[in-house]
Amino acid sequence: KAQQRLLAELGVGDRIMTAGGIFGTVASIDEEAGRLPVEVAPGVRVEMLRVAVRERIVDDGEADARP
Repeated sequence: KAQQRLLAELGVGDRIMTAGGIFGTVASIDEEAGRLPVEVAPGVRVEMLRVAVRERIVDDGEADARP
């Protein structure tokens, strides 16, 4: 349930870490396809499945502590 809540609350501009350990910023959300373009470096975007998001990163660089 916690993972479902995390995915439901994701928004453009959120800093995330993927299940593969990649950090980036959500550039947009494609609800129908379940995909997220994620900016991993300035001007560099990768497209990944929404379910690959493991954590949302809060401002101090730590993972979001919400359950």
